[in-house]
Amino acid sequence: MRKEYYLKRRIPKPTKPGVMPRKRKPKYYWYVCILTSPPRGYEEVSTKLSNRSVAEAKALEWFQAWMTTGEKPWKPLPPTSPSTPLPASPLCDDYLTSFWRDDGDYARFKRLKGSPLSASYLGNSRAWIQHYALASWGPFAGKRLDEITPRIVE
Repeated sequence: MRKEYYLKRRIPKPTKPGVMPRKRKPKYYWYVCILTSPPRGYEEVSTKLSNRSVAEAKALEWFQAWMTTGEKPWKPLPPTSPSTPLPASPLCDDYLTSFWRDDGDYARFKRLKGSPLSASYLGNSRAWIQHYALASWGPFAGKRLDEITPRIVE
């Protein structure tokens, strides 16, 4: 008989980017993935427990309560994908030219990280895009980023 749920182990997310919450061995938490109907196919729920046998007992209890009452006794995690539709993909030409602007997302990100890009580096990158990429990449002209496939690149 197929199990209608399974367990997986996760390390808790760090409180600061790139820094684990402790210096010693990280503590794991068990998550229950309960198989449901599509589109996702399962719901992932944290048990907030680090002991596998206790987490498995809790998962079985949740599953049996769900089967008998029809209501989910757990609070599901928020969806990983946004519920609002994604904006339209930009044109390849527009994306490449805006990427290396002084006020572009990449330059702003590097400034916030503490390693700003020099004006000459940004200027050279813009010149490379204008002279080489946009001039010679005929298949990409006028295409949106989501339309570019590995077949077009090759």
